[in-house]
Amino acid sequence: MNQFEKTLKKLDRPPAGPNFVRLLAEEPLRTAKNIVSLVLGVPPFTYKDSYSLMRDRITLGITLETALKGIEGRGSPIGRKHNRSLLRAFFDWEKERKYSSLNPIGFEQAYYRVSRDILVPIDPLTVIREKGKFTSVFACGWNDVDCLSTLQRRFLRTMTEDAFLSLTDYQDGQAEFLFFPKMKIQPLESVDDEKENDPVRVPEVWQRNDYAMLSKAEMTELIQIYLEGRSMARDILHGMAKSGKFSDEVEIENEEPEQRQGDFFDRS
Repeated sequence: MNQFEKTLKKLDRPPAGPNFVRLLAEEPLRTAKNIVSLVLGVPPFTYKDSYSLMRDRITLGITLETALKGIEGRGSPIGRKHNRSLLRAFFDWEKERKYSSLNPIGFEQAYYRVSRDILVPIDPLTVIREKGKFTSVFACGWNDVDCLSTLQRRFLRTMTEDAFLSLTDYQDGQAEFLFFPKMKIQPLESVDDEKENDPVRVPEVWQRNDYAMLSKAEMTELIQIYLEGRSMARDILHGMAKSGKFSDEVEIENEEPEQRQGDFFDRS
C-alpha cells in the first residue's frame, strides 16, 4: 500500500472519542482542514501504555512505583516524560477518589455510527461496580482540554451515551471522564525530569450529566457537516497527489487496529 492509498484509508477509519470531535467545526471547510491535518499528521507518541497502567491501578491496585517502572522502555522515548506526568497526576487523584472495586466488568467494543460505513470507536478505560451500580471510567491524557468547545463536549457526551452508556447495564450507572491538563502552578518540589517551574497536571473530571446532550436534529446537522468536510478533504488529498505531494514508491505497512484509536476510549 503506497502513502497516498494509506492516507485515503484513514478517511474511513476515524479516531476515537474527543480525537474525533476535535475534527468537528461549524462549517465544512474548517472541518475538512482539520481532517486533512489529522490524516497527514504522525503523532510523536501516545498514552496507550499509561492507560493500561491506570486501568491496573483501578482493577489490581498497583502502586505508582510499579506503574512508573512499567512505562520505562515502552513506547516512544519522546513521550515517556508525558506518560510519567500523566501517571503521577492520576495516582495523586485516585488517592482521593479511591475506586472501591477490584472486580472489573467485562464489556464489548462499542462504536458510534456516523454513517453506514463510518464507525467511531467508543470504549471506557474500565467499568467497575460501586454500591450496586456500574461506573464507567473514561480517560484522556491530553495536556490541554480547553481546545474542546462546549459544542464538541456536548457532541462527545451525546456520542458516548448513544454508543455505550445507553446499553441496558449502564443506563442507571455513573460515568466519569478523566482529564489531566497541565496548568501553570508552582509544584512543591521537582520530581525526576520535571522542573519546579514546569506546568503541572491537575484533574478535570466530568460527570455523566455535566454537559447537556444534543438533540437528534443537532447531531444530524453536525454529522452532515462532518461528511461534507470529509468529502472536501478527499478532494484536497487528490489535489495534493496530482501535484506530486505523495510518492507512489513509498510503501507503508498496514496499521494495527489500535493505532487508529487515538488517545481516548482505548482498551488496547
